[in-house]
Amino acid sequence: MELDKRLRHSSLSAIPASAHATHVAHPTQTELAQTKKRTNVLPSSVQILPRSPALTEIHTQLRDVTIEQDAFQFTLHRLGRLLVACGIDHFYNQTLRSGAGSVQIVTTPTNSTFVGPPEIDLKSICAVSIVRGGETMEICVRDGLPDCAIGKIVIAQTWQREEGARLYYCKLPSDISSRRVMLLDPTLSTGNAIIMALRVLIDHSVKQENIVVLCIAASHHGLRCVSKAFPHVKIITSWLDAGLDENYYLMPGA
Repeated sequence: MELDKRLRHSSLSAIPASAHATHVAHPTQTELAQTKKRTNVLPSSVQILPRSPALTEIHTQLRDVTIEQDAFQFTLHRLGRLLVACGIDHFYNQTLRSGAGSVQIVTTPTNSTFVGPPEIDLKSICAVSIVRGGETMEICVRDGLPDCAIGKIVIAQTWQREEGARLYYCKLPSDISSRRVMLLDPTLSTGNAIIMALRVLIDHSVKQENIVVLCIAASHHGLRCVSKAFPHVKIITSWLDAGLDENYYLMPGA
């Protein structure tokens, strides 16, 4: 819950309003309880990073209520870079499965041959951050893809069920329909904000297969809701939490 609160209350730049009025309602507690009773098998579109001691240590630091802000940002960026690398890897694998792109073969300094992955145009990848939390991951994208175009979507989160998540503003690359997109949002709790953002991307003619959602922590309920609405969108998270509390904050799991 502490991680969720920290990321939701990150600094927000002044952004003009939009006339969009579409919204997604929050689940009831009954719906959340029903999700808990379902099988733990997640959709094939969901990828959870293997739980290693190093990854557990990073999450331990991030969730510590006593952590200093500088240490929190440093640890968050370590994990963000790992997720971005997984996102790029997904696009390489996608190209490999489709049979598109030629395999890279290079000569090493010892005059040996090294076979690399199929070539993809890294400049075709862009990122879209869901403000506010998604902005914390933008620096991680820049570390891996220095020339990456970054769009922004602002979604107002109100915690009354009848209002839920409401689209407020979006600014996307003009050629986004022809790009591969990494959608950034550190926490996937109810899934409402991500569903809203995905609707925006689909409305801008982005193919589901060309989208990968990157999040640091997620709930079963959120993953199921997003996967049900957009079954062909890849979701990569570093941690699966136990559930949501009465305020729809993630509850850290073991």
